Amino acid sequence: MRIQTVLELPGRLPKPILTILAFLLVLTIGSIDLSAGYNNVSIALLYLFPIILITWFEEGIPAAIIAIFSAITWSIADAASGPVYSHMSIPIWNSVMVLGMFSLVAYCFATIKKLLIKERAHSLNDGVTHTASAAVFYEEGQREIKRAARYKRPLTLARLGINDYNRLAGTLGQHTAESQLRAVAETVIKTLRTTDIVGRLEAHEFALLMPETKSKDAEVAIHKVQEHLLDMVKQNGWPVTFSIGVVTCTAPTCTIDTLITMAGDLMRTAPDDAGKRVQYRIVDSPAAAS
Repeated sequence: MRIQTVLELPGRLPKPILTILAFLLVLTIGSIDLSAGYNNVSIALLYLFPIILITWFEEGIPAAIIAIFSAITWSIADAASGPVYSHMSIPIWNSVMVLGMFSLVAYCFATIKKLLIKERAHSLNDGVTHTASAAVFYEEGQREIKRAARYKRPLTLARLGINDYNRLAGTLGQHTAESQLRAVAETVIKTLRTTDIVGRLEAHEFALLMPETKSKDAEVAIHKVQEHLLDMVKQNGWPVTFSIGVVTCTAPTCTIDTLITMAGDLMRTAPDDAGKRVQYRIVDSPAAAS
């Protein structure tokens, strides 16, 4: 699934250029620090900006190098400003403490970034099945529909429901029911292409978005999904079946809400063919999309 994580700038600069800019920023701050004279605390704090910048967007070795380079630059500016110390160990101690402070800032910001990415990932994904959340699926779906309309390409959306899910949860327990949801999601994801998007819409319903997929190709893909799901529940001894509604859109006026509603209606009215419930529809005109 192609769901973006976060904390990346649009049109982000290449790593080498960003690192060079950080070095130049440190040198500029060092020059200002040198001209400002000894013990200018407000200038010394400016060294934190390039450290935070490179830590936020690069982390790892580049962040450590910038922190060390900033500490060295600060030490040189401090020594060149001509302070008189009562003992030769004092400037060494000051340099070590500055390096420690710069390294601590880099570590803290790297940790904050990781926590934010983790939190963002949880908000993007369904907590039980690790598929896309309903909100993300709608957003990605609408983006794909606009792209399909722009380039006049087909797009297929399927809605898959687990029949007898509530009975299974009541009989075998919620833990088993959630295990089944995860197994269904994993089976569907493994069966589909990496470019397809799988999301959990409701408690026991999933949505499958397949860009660049016409009706015949969708039938082949859904047939594979259905066969793999039935094999999976048979192996686990779960007494459930699946209903699937599939809508292929070639009209430029499709919306994600319309396709999900249509697929839901098809899913609920799909005829039972030896335990295989699936129903298809093609939307090839603005009237059919309404």
